[in-house]
Amino acid sequence: RLQGGEEGMGGRIAVLWRVCWQVMATAVSTKRYDSRVRSLVRRLTAKLGVPWAWVREAEALFSNAIVNEAIAVQGKMTEKLRVKSQKEGQGYTHYAKIGGAAVA
Repeated sequence: RLQGGEEGMGGRIAVLWRVCWQVMATAVSTKRYDSRVRSLVRRLTAKLGVPWAWVREAEALFSNAIVNEAIAVQGKMTEKLRVKSQKEGQGYTHYAKIGGAAVA
């Protein structure tokens, strides 16, 4: 949960924060979170009274999630390439042994 300093205002601030979060999450998930959307979110939070610190923390969370996902995808691709090259290497070794035996 993000910082709860404004929890004393009741559930209203939580609902307003969810609106801002949804705008951010939609933009990030469609890969359209850029400076224009960030400006929109900045104006939206100012109008709704949502602390900007919450947005900064949410951006950090989104950033970490994106980086972790990229690392995981890269790791999977690297493993697939390693297995593929290993299989290809076994094939060449196999044919080299056959060729060597045929020459002898």
